[in-house]
Amino acid sequence: MQHITPKSRQQYEFVSLDDFIEQNHAVRFMDAFVEKPELNKRGFKLNKLESEGRPVLAPYKSDTV
Repeated sequence: MQHITPKSRQQYEFVSLDDFIEQNHAVRFMDAFVEKPELNKRGFKLNKLESEGRPVLAPYKSDTV
């Protein structure tokens, strides 16, 4: 019976997620789109909000503890 010889635990192996994805996989297209969206050139306008949601509530202090 043949046994699998394990790799040495004393050595590091550097791998990239890119190595596991096929060259023509759809995730590569999505990655390229998300990496450099250039939304302003595509007609999107980004609005910055001065404040969001409700104001912060004061901390609750219980005297019955």
